[in-house]
Amino acid sequence: MRLYTLARIHRILGLTLGGVLFILAFTGFLLDHDNFRFLWGIRMDNGWLPQAVTAKNTRLVTAYKVEPGNPARRYMGSRQGLFISDDGGGRWQPGLPLQIYMLEPDRVDASDDYSTLYAATDDGIHASTDHGQHWRRVALAGQVVESMVVFDHVIYAVVDKRALIRVDPRSGEVRKLGLQAPTYSTEVTLARLVRDLHYGRGLFSGDSSLLINDGSALVLLFLSLSGLWIYLRIRAIRRRKPGARKGLEWVRRLHSNRLMLLMFFPVSLLLITGVLLDHAGGLRALMKRVHLPIGYLPPVYRSLESDLWGIDYDGSDFRLGNRLGVFRSKNLRDWRLDSPGFAWKMRRIDGALYVAGMGAPNRKLENGEWRVLSRTPHMPRDVYLDNDQVSFLGRDPGVMPPLPRFSRTPLYAVLLSLHDGSFFHEQWRWMNDAAAAGACVLFLTGYLKWRRKKRRF
Repeated sequence: MRLYTLARIHRILGLTLGGVLFILAFTGFLLDHDNFRFLWGIRMDNGWLPQAVTAKNTRLVTAYKVEPGNPARRYMGSRQGLFISDDGGGRWQPGLPLQIYMLEPDRVDASDDYSTLYAATDDGIHASTDHGQHWRRVALAGQVVESMVVFDHVIYAVVDKRALIRVDPRSGEVRKLGLQAPTYSTEVTLARLVRDLHYGRGLFSGDSSLLINDGSALVLLFLSLSGLWIYLRIRAIRRRKPGARKGLEWVRRLHSNRLMLLMFFPVSLLLITGVLLDHAGGLRALMKRVHLPIGYLPPVYRSLESDLWGIDYDGSDFRLGNRLGVFRSKNLRDWRLDSPGFAWKMRRIDGALYVAGMGAPNRKLENGEWRVLSRTPHMPRDVYLDNDQVSFLGRDPGVMPPLPRFSRTPLYAVLLSLHDGSFFHEQWRWMNDAAAAGACVLFLTGYLKWRRKKRRF
Protein backbone atom coordinates (compact mmCIF):
# COMPACT_ATOMS: atom_id res chain seq x y z
CA MET A 1 0.00 0.00 0.00
CA ARG A 2 1.36 3.37 -1.03
CA LEU A 3 2.32 5.96 1.58
CA TYR A 4 -0.22 8.39 0.16
CA THR A 5 -3.02 5.83 0.60
CA LEU A 6 -1.94 5.06 4.18
CA ALA A 7 -1.85 8.74 5.01
CA ARG A 8 -5.30 9.27 3.50
CA ILE A 9 -6.85 6.38 5.49
CA HIS A 10 -5.12 7.60 8.64
CA ARG A 11 -6.35 11.15 8.14
CA ILE A 12 -9.97 10.24 7.37
CA LEU A 13 -10.26 7.86 10.31
CA GLY A 14 -8.61 10.33 12.66
CA LEU A 15 -10.90 13.19 11.70
CA THR A 16 -14.00 10.99 11.77
CA LEU A 17 -13.44 9.15 15.04
CA GLY A 18 -10.91 11.30 16.89
CA GLY A 19 -13.63 13.21 18.75
CA VAL A 20 -15.23 10.00 20.01
CA LEU A 21 -11.86 8.64 21.13
CA PHE A 22 -11.16 11.90 22.94
CA ILE A 23 -14.47 11.64 24.84
CA LEU A 24 -13.84 8.00 25.75
CA ALA A 25 -10.30 8.70 26.95
CA PHE A 26 -11.14 11.87 28.88
CA THR A 27 -14.22 10.48 30.62
CA GLY A 28 -12.62 7.09 31.21
CA PHE A 29 -9.62 8.65 32.95
CA LEU A 30 -11.84 10.62 35.34
CA LEU A 31 -14.27 7.75 35.97
CA ASP A 32 -11.36 5.53 37.00
CA HIS A 33 -10.73 8.08 39.76
CA ASP A 34 -14.25 8.37 41.14
CA ASN A 35 -12.88 9.49 44.52
CA PHE A 36 -11.92 12.86 43.04
CA ARG A 37 -14.15 15.13 45.07
CA PHE A 38 -14.74 17.67 42.33
CA LEU A 39 -16.59 14.97 40.37
CA TRP A 40 -19.28 15.11 43.04
CA GLY A 41 -18.97 18.73 44.12
CA ILE A 42 -19.60 20.12 40.62
CA ARG A 43 -23.31 19.69 39.85
CA MET A 44 -25.41 20.65 36.85
CA ASP A 45 -29.05 21.65 36.73
CA ASN A 46 -31.24 18.78 35.54
CA GLY A 47 -33.07 21.06 33.14
CA TRP A 48 -29.97 21.17 30.93
CA LEU A 49 -29.39 17.42 30.89
CA PRO A 50 -30.98 14.46 29.05
CA GLN A 51 -33.20 12.16 31.08
CA ALA A 52 -30.67 9.34 30.60
CA VAL A 53 -28.21 11.40 32.67
CA THR A 54 -30.52 12.52 35.48
CA ALA A 55 -31.81 8.95 35.85
CA LYS A 56 -28.35 7.94 37.03
CA ASN A 57 -28.87 9.93 40.25
CA THR A 58 -30.61 6.94 41.81
CA ARG A 59 -27.57 4.78 41.03
CA LEU A 60 -25.49 7.05 43.25
CA VAL A 61 -27.45 6.07 46.36
CA THR A 62 -25.23 3.88 48.52
CA ALA A 63 -27.01 3.40 51.86
CA TYR A 64 -30.54 3.36 53.26
CA LYS A 65 -31.73 2.92 56.83
CA VAL A 66 -35.12 2.99 58.56
CA GLU A 67 -34.98 3.60 62.30
CA PRO A 68 -36.51 0.68 64.22
CA GLY A 69 -39.60 1.67 66.18
CA ASN A 70 -39.87 4.89 64.22
CA PRO A 71 -40.36 4.06 60.50
CA ALA A 72 -41.02 7.72 59.74
CA ARG A 73 -37.33 8.47 60.31
CA ARG A 74 -35.20 7.41 57.39
CA TYR A 75 -31.59 7.95 56.42
CA MET A 76 -30.32 7.93 52.86
CA GLY A 77 -26.63 8.05 52.04
CA SER A 78 -25.26 8.76 48.59
CA ARG A 79 -22.21 10.12 46.85
CA GLN A 80 -24.02 13.47 47.08
CA GLY A 81 -24.23 13.35 50.88
CA LEU A 82 -26.48 12.17 53.70
CA PHE A 83 -30.18 13.06 53.79
CA ILE A 84 -32.71 12.57 56.60
CA SER A 85 -36.50 12.30 56.55
CA ASP A 86 -38.90 12.51 59.49
CA ASP A 87 -42.09 11.79 57.55
CA GLY A 88 -41.42 8.43 55.92
CA GLY A 89 -39.53 9.81 52.94
CA GLY A 90 -41.85 12.61 51.86
CA ARG A 91 -39.43 15.41 52.63
CA TRP A 92 -35.69 15.17 53.06
CA GLN A 93 -33.20 17.43 54.79
CA PRO A 94 -29.44 17.40 54.17
CA GLY A 95 -27.36 15.95 56.97
CA LEU A 96 -23.67 15.17 56.45
CA PRO A 97 -22.25 16.89 53.31
CA LEU A 98 -19.74 14.13 52.47
CA GLN A 99 -19.72 11.17 50.15
CA ILE A 100 -21.44 8.36 52.05
CA TYR A 101 -20.35 4.78 51.41
CA MET A 102 -22.11 3.05 54.28
CA LEU A 103 -24.35 3.68 57.32
CA GLU A 104 -24.18 1.44 60.37
CA PRO A 105 -25.82 1.68 63.81
CA ASP A 106 -23.94 0.81 66.94
CA ARG A 107 -24.21 -2.89 67.64
CA VAL A 108 -24.19 -4.84 70.92
CA ASP A 109 -24.81 -8.60 71.11
CA ALA A 110 -26.01 -8.63 67.49
CA SER A 111 -28.64 -5.99 68.30
CA ASP A 112 -28.69 -2.68 66.45
CA ASP A 113 -28.67 0.48 68.59
CA TYR A 114 -29.68 3.56 66.62
CA SER A 115 -28.84 5.89 69.49
CA THR A 116 -25.47 6.06 67.74
CA LEU A 117 -25.21 6.00 63.95
CA TYR A 118 -21.90 5.72 62.08
CA ALA A 119 -21.20 6.87 58.53
CA ALA A 120 -18.32 5.62 56.36
CA THR A 121 -17.33 8.54 54.13
CA ASP A 122 -14.62 9.89 51.85
CA ASP A 123 -13.31 11.76 54.90
CA GLY A 124 -13.14 9.02 57.51
CA ILE A 125 -15.76 7.67 59.92
CA HIS A 126 -18.31 10.03 61.43
CA ALA A 127 -20.79 9.46 64.26
CA SER A 128 -24.10 11.00 65.31
CA THR A 129 -25.85 10.57 68.68
CA ASP A 130 -28.86 12.78 67.94
CA HIS A 131 -30.52 11.01 65.00
CA GLY A 132 -28.30 12.54 62.36
CA GLN A 133 -28.70 16.20 63.31
CA HIS A 134 -25.05 16.67 64.25
CA TRP A 135 -21.98 14.68 63.32
CA ARG A 136 -18.43 14.37 64.61
CA ARG A 137 -15.48 12.67 63.01
CA VAL A 138 -14.43 9.56 64.90
CA ALA A 139 -11.29 8.59 63.00
CA LEU A 140 -9.43 8.30 59.67
CA ALA A 141 -9.62 11.93 58.57
CA GLY A 142 -9.03 12.38 54.84
CA GLN A 143 -9.27 8.66 54.09
CA VAL A 144 -11.88 6.87 52.00
CA VAL A 145 -13.71 4.25 54.05
CA GLU A 146 -15.61 1.98 51.67
CA SER A 147 -16.88 -0.59 54.16
CA MET A 148 -17.23 -1.19 57.89
CA VAL A 149 -18.94 -3.36 60.48
CA VAL A 150 -19.67 -2.56 64.13
CA PHE A 151 -19.38 -5.21 66.83
CA ASP A 152 -19.60 -4.55 70.55
CA HIS A 153 -19.04 -0.78 70.11
CA VAL A 154 -15.89 -1.40 68.02
CA ILE A 155 -15.63 -0.57 64.30
CA TYR A 156 -13.74 -2.67 61.77
CA ALA A 157 -13.27 -0.76 58.52
CA VAL A 158 -11.76 -1.24 55.06
CA VAL A 159 -9.83 1.81 53.83
CA ASP A 160 -8.99 2.33 50.17
CA LYS A 161 -9.89 -1.31 49.45
CA ARG A 162 -6.60 -2.49 50.91
CA ALA A 163 -6.19 -1.72 54.63
CA LEU A 164 -8.12 -3.21 57.53
CA ILE A 165 -8.47 -0.79 60.45
CA ARG A 166 -9.83 -1.32 63.99
CA VAL A 167 -11.38 1.77 65.57
CA ASP A 168 -12.56 2.04 69.17
CA PRO A 169 -14.77 5.18 69.31
CA ARG A 170 -14.81 5.19 73.12
CA SER A 171 -11.05 5.26 73.66
CA GLY A 172 -10.12 6.84 70.34
CA GLU A 173 -7.71 4.00 69.56
CA VAL A 174 -7.08 3.44 65.86
CA ARG A 175 -5.05 0.38 64.91
CA LYS A 176 -4.13 -1.10 61.55
CA LEU A 177 -4.60 -4.85 61.58
CA GLY A 178 -1.99 -7.03 59.95
CA LEU A 179 -3.56 -8.86 57.07
CA GLN A 180 -2.27 -11.71 54.99
CA ALA A 181 -4.68 -11.58 52.09
CA PRO A 182 -6.26 -14.87 51.03
CA THR A 183 -4.94 -16.41 47.84
CA TYR A 184 -6.63 -19.56 46.59
CA SER A 185 -6.49 -21.60 43.42
CA THR A 186 -9.95 -21.14 41.95
CA GLU A 187 -11.59 -19.88 38.79
CA VAL A 188 -12.80 -16.52 37.51
CA THR A 189 -15.37 -15.99 34.80
CA LEU A 190 -14.45 -14.18 31.62
CA ALA A 191 -17.08 -11.56 32.49
CA ARG A 192 -15.25 -10.78 35.74
CA LEU A 193 -11.85 -10.57 34.03
CA VAL A 194 -13.15 -8.21 31.32
CA ARG A 195 -14.61 -5.81 33.90
CA ASP A 196 -11.50 -5.87 36.06
CA LEU A 197 -9.22 -5.15 33.11
CA HIS A 198 -11.37 -2.26 31.89
CA TYR A 199 -11.74 -0.69 35.34
CA GLY A 200 -8.01 -0.76 36.09
CA ARG A 201 -7.84 -3.54 38.66
CA GLY A 202 -7.16 -6.63 36.55
CA LEU A 203 -3.37 -6.90 36.20
CA PHE A 204 -1.29 -6.15 39.29
CA SER A 205 -1.80 -5.38 42.98
CA GLY A 206 -1.76 -1.84 44.26
CA ASP A 207 -2.21 1.01 41.82
CA SER A 208 -0.21 -0.48 38.94
CA SER A 209 -3.23 -1.61 36.90
CA LEU A 210 -4.90 1.75 37.35
CA LEU A 211 -1.73 3.58 36.30
CA ILE A 212 -1.54 1.51 33.12
CA ASN A 213 -5.14 2.45 32.34
CA ASP A 214 -4.33 6.09 33.07
CA GLY A 215 -1.37 5.97 30.73
CA SER A 216 -3.50 4.43 27.97
CA ALA A 217 -6.17 7.11 28.39
CA LEU A 218 -3.61 9.92 28.36
CA VAL A 219 -2.00 8.50 25.20
CA LEU A 220 -5.40 8.43 23.48
CA LEU A 221 -6.02 12.00 24.60
CA PHE A 222 -2.67 13.18 23.30
CA LEU A 223 -2.96 11.35 19.97
CA SER A 224 -6.45 12.77 19.39
CA LEU A 225 -5.42 16.35 20.12
CA SER A 226 -2.01 16.25 18.45
CA GLY A 227 -3.41 14.54 15.34
CA LEU A 228 -5.98 17.32 14.94
CA TRP A 229 -3.31 19.97 15.56
CA ILE A 230 -1.02 18.47 12.91
CA TYR A 231 -3.88 18.33 10.39
CA LEU A 232 -4.78 21.98 10.98
CA ARG A 233 -1.10 23.04 10.73
CA ILE A 234 -0.67 21.24 7.42
CA ARG A 235 -3.78 22.94 6.07
CA ALA A 236 -2.39 26.28 7.20
CA ILE A 237 0.91 25.53 5.43
CA ARG A 238 -0.94 24.76 2.21
CA ARG A 239 -2.70 28.10 2.52
CA ARG A 240 0.72 29.66 3.06
CA LYS A 241 -0.14 31.23 6.37
CA PRO A 242 2.92 32.78 8.07
CA GLY A 243 4.34 30.83 10.99
CA ALA A 244 2.33 27.71 10.13
CA ARG A 245 5.40 25.45 10.34
CA LYS A 246 6.26 26.54 13.87
CA GLY A 247 6.36 23.53 16.19
CA LEU A 248 5.00 21.16 13.55
CA GLU A 249 8.01 18.85 13.33
CA TRP A 250 8.35 18.66 17.12
CA VAL A 251 4.69 17.65 17.58
CA ARG A 252 4.96 15.19 14.70
CA ARG A 253 7.83 13.42 16.42
CA LEU A 254 5.86 13.19 19.64
CA HIS A 255 2.80 11.95 17.77
CA SER A 256 4.72 9.21 15.99
CA ASN A 257 7.45 7.45 17.95
CA ARG A 258 8.30 4.10 19.49
CA LEU A 259 6.65 4.90 22.82
CA MET A 260 3.30 5.50 21.16
CA LEU A 261 3.63 2.21 19.30
CA LEU A 262 4.42 0.35 22.53
CA MET A 263 1.19 1.73 24.01
CA PHE A 264 -0.77 -0.13 21.34
CA PHE A 265 -1.14 -3.18 23.58
CA PRO A 266 -2.58 -1.55 26.74
CA VAL A 267 -4.71 0.83 24.65
CA SER A 268 -6.09 -2.07 22.61
CA LEU A 269 -6.87 -4.01 25.80
CA LEU A 270 -8.79 -1.03 27.13
CA LEU A 271 -10.71 -0.61 23.88
CA ILE A 272 -11.54 -4.30 23.39
CA THR A 273 -12.82 -4.73 26.94
CA GLY A 274 -14.84 -1.56 26.48
CA VAL A 275 -16.54 -3.02 23.39
CA LEU A 276 -17.36 -6.21 25.30
CA LEU A 277 -18.86 -4.19 28.15
CA ASP A 278 -20.91 -2.12 25.70
CA HIS A 279 -22.65 -5.35 24.73
CA ALA A 280 -22.58 -7.03 28.14
CA GLY A 281 -26.32 -7.64 27.99
CA GLY A 282 -26.08 -9.89 24.96
CA LEU A 283 -22.72 -11.43 25.84
CA ARG A 284 -23.24 -11.88 29.59
CA ALA A 285 -24.40 -15.50 29.41
CA LEU A 286 -21.46 -16.50 27.21
CA MET A 287 -18.84 -14.66 29.28
CA LYS A 288 -20.19 -16.16 32.49
CA ARG A 289 -19.97 -19.67 31.08
CA VAL A 290 -16.27 -19.27 30.30
CA HIS A 291 -14.23 -19.99 33.44
CA LEU A 292 -10.52 -19.21 33.61
CA PRO A 293 -8.16 -20.88 36.12
CA ILE A 294 -6.38 -18.37 38.32
CA GLY A 295 -3.02 -19.94 37.50
CA TYR A 296 -3.30 -18.52 33.98
CA LEU A 297 -4.52 -15.07 35.01
CA PRO A 298 -2.59 -11.87 35.84
CA PRO A 299 -0.78 -11.67 39.22
CA VAL A 300 -3.49 -9.62 40.95
CA TYR A 301 -5.72 -12.71 41.15
CA ARG A 302 -3.12 -14.43 43.29
CA SER A 303 -2.52 -11.47 45.60
CA LEU A 304 -5.72 -9.77 46.66
CA GLU A 305 -4.31 -7.22 49.09
CA SER A 306 -5.80 -4.33 47.13
CA ASP A 307 -9.18 -5.84 46.40
CA LEU A 308 -11.12 -5.73 49.68
CA TRP A 309 -14.73 -4.72 49.12
CA GLY A 310 -16.39 -5.72 52.39
CA ILE A 311 -15.67 -6.61 56.01
CA ASP A 312 -17.64 -8.51 58.64
CA TYR A 313 -16.89 -9.60 62.19
CA ASP A 314 -19.22 -11.55 64.47
CA GLY A 315 -17.00 -11.76 67.53
CA SER A 316 -15.42 -15.00 66.42
CA ASP A 317 -14.71 -14.91 62.72
CA PHE A 318 -13.55 -12.23 60.31
CA ARG A 319 -14.98 -12.31 56.82
CA LEU A 320 -13.62 -10.39 53.88
CA GLY A 321 -15.41 -9.87 50.60
CA ASN A 322 -13.50 -9.56 47.33
CA ARG A 323 -13.83 -10.44 43.66
CA LEU A 324 -13.51 -14.18 44.34
CA GLY A 325 -15.99 -14.42 47.20
CA VAL A 326 -16.23 -14.29 50.97
CA PHE A 327 -13.21 -15.54 52.90
CA ARG A 328 -13.24 -16.47 56.58
CA SER A 329 -10.49 -16.38 59.22
CA LYS A 330 -10.16 -16.26 62.98
CA ASN A 331 -6.68 -14.74 63.07
CA LEU A 332 -6.40 -12.71 59.80
CA ARG A 333 -3.73 -15.15 58.60
CA ASP A 334 -5.33 -18.52 57.89
CA TRP A 335 -8.14 -18.09 55.39
CA ARG A 336 -10.58 -20.31 53.59
CA LEU A 337 -13.16 -19.59 50.93
CA ASP A 338 -16.53 -19.46 52.65
CA SER A 339 -18.77 -18.48 49.74
CA PRO A 340 -17.65 -18.12 46.09
CA GLY A 341 -18.72 -15.25 43.86
CA PHE A 342 -17.91 -11.52 43.92
CA ALA A 343 -18.94 -10.14 47.34
CA TRP A 344 -19.70 -6.54 46.43
CA LYS A 345 -21.55 -5.39 49.56
CA MET A 346 -21.78 -7.02 52.98
CA ARG A 347 -24.41 -6.05 55.58
CA ARG A 348 -25.23 -7.58 58.97
CA ILE A 349 -28.81 -7.50 60.26
CA ASP A 350 -30.06 -9.26 63.41
CA GLY A 351 -27.21 -11.74 63.44
CA ALA A 352 -27.47 -12.61 59.73
CA LEU A 353 -24.93 -11.58 57.11
CA TYR A 354 -26.29 -10.46 53.72
CA VAL A 355 -23.93 -10.41 50.74
CA ALA A 356 -24.76 -8.56 47.54
CA GLY A 357 -23.08 -10.06 44.52
CA MET A 358 -21.65 -8.40 41.42
CA GLY A 359 -22.08 -10.88 38.60
CA ALA A 360 -22.79 -13.40 41.35
CA PRO A 361 -25.96 -14.33 43.28
CA ASN A 362 -27.00 -12.50 46.42
CA ARG A 363 -26.76 -14.74 49.45
CA LYS A 364 -27.28 -14.88 53.20
CA LEU A 365 -25.33 -16.46 56.05
CA GLU A 366 -27.39 -17.43 59.07
CA ASN A 367 -26.67 -20.04 61.75
CA GLY A 368 -23.58 -21.14 59.87
CA GLU A 369 -25.45 -21.89 56.64
CA TRP A 370 -25.23 -20.03 53.33
CA ARG A 371 -28.37 -19.62 51.24
CA VAL A 372 -28.79 -18.04 47.82
CA LEU A 373 -31.42 -15.28 47.82
CA SER A 374 -33.60 -15.63 44.76
CA ARG A 375 -35.94 -12.89 43.56
CA THR A 376 -33.74 -10.14 44.93
CA PRO A 377 -32.52 -7.09 42.97
CA HIS A 378 -29.41 -7.23 40.83
CA MET A 379 -26.43 -5.77 42.71
CA PRO A 380 -28.34 -4.27 45.68
CA ARG A 381 -26.39 -1.44 47.29
CA ASP A 382 -27.80 -1.90 50.77
CA VAL A 383 -29.92 -4.20 52.89
CA TYR A 384 -32.11 -2.70 55.60
CA LEU A 385 -35.08 -3.38 57.86
CA ASP A 386 -38.37 -1.66 57.09
CA ASN A 387 -41.27 -2.52 59.43
CA ASP A 388 -39.34 -5.63 60.52
CA GLN A 389 -39.02 -6.81 56.92
CA VAL A 390 -35.65 -7.19 55.21
CA SER A 391 -35.54 -4.95 52.14
CA PHE A 392 -32.99 -4.51 49.38
CA LEU A 393 -31.93 -1.22 47.82
CA GLY A 394 -31.69 -2.04 44.12
CA ARG A 395 -31.77 -0.03 40.91
CA ASP A 396 -35.31 -0.57 39.66
CA PRO A 397 -37.21 2.70 40.23
CA GLY A 398 -40.47 0.74 40.56
CA VAL A 399 -39.40 -0.98 43.77
CA MET A 400 -37.21 1.67 45.34
CA PRO A 401 -38.01 3.13 48.76
CA PRO A 402 -38.85 6.84 49.02
CA LEU A 403 -35.80 8.88 47.96
CA PRO A 404 -35.02 12.59 47.68
CA ARG A 405 -35.61 14.25 44.34
CA PHE A 406 -32.41 15.84 43.17
CA SER A 407 -32.65 18.96 41.02
CA ARG A 408 -28.96 18.83 40.16
CA THR A 409 -26.76 16.02 38.89
CA PRO A 410 -23.08 15.60 39.80
CA LEU A 411 -20.42 15.79 37.11
CA TYR A 412 -19.63 12.10 37.65
CA ALA A 413 -23.05 11.03 36.31
CA VAL A 414 -22.63 13.32 33.30
CA LEU A 415 -19.22 11.82 32.51
CA LEU A 416 -20.58 8.30 32.94
CA SER A 417 -23.35 9.04 30.42
CA LEU A 418 -20.83 10.48 27.97
CA HIS A 419 -18.60 7.43 28.38
CA ASP A 420 -21.30 4.83 27.78
CA GLY A 421 -22.96 6.95 25.08
CA SER A 422 -26.38 7.23 26.76
CA PHE A 423 -25.92 11.01 26.86
CA PHE A 424 -26.46 11.07 23.09
CA HIS A 425 -28.63 8.03 22.34
CA GLU A 426 -29.16 4.52 23.65
CA GLN A 427 -27.58 3.12 20.46
CA TRP A 428 -24.49 5.33 20.67
CA ARG A 429 -22.52 2.31 21.85
CA TRP A 430 -22.15 1.35 18.20
CA MET A 431 -20.30 4.61 17.62
CA ASN A 432 -18.04 3.73 20.56
CA ASP A 433 -17.45 0.33 18.94
CA ALA A 434 -16.54 2.00 15.64
CA ALA A 435 -14.11 4.31 17.46
CA ALA A 436 -12.47 1.33 19.18
CA ALA A 437 -12.02 -0.50 15.88
CA GLY A 438 -10.87 2.70 14.20
CA ALA A 439 -8.24 3.26 16.89
CA CYS A 440 -6.69 -0.12 16.11
CA VAL A 441 -6.58 0.76 12.40
CA LEU A 442 -5.06 4.15 13.25
CA PHE A 443 -2.27 2.44 15.18
CA LEU A 444 -1.67 0.09 12.25
CA THR A 445 -1.62 2.78 9.55
CA GLY A 446 0.45 5.03 11.80
CA TYR A 447 2.98 2.24 12.28
CA LEU A 448 3.16 1.54 8.53
CA LYS A 449 3.62 5.24 7.77
CA TRP A 450 6.36 5.46 10.39
CA ARG A 451 8.18 2.43 8.90
CA ARG A 452 7.96 3.80 5.34
CA LYS A 453 9.39 7.14 6.37
CA LYS A 454 12.17 5.44 8.36
CA ARG A 455 13.19 3.49 5.27
CA ARG A 456 13.34 6.69 3.24
CA PHE A 457 15.94 8.12 5.55
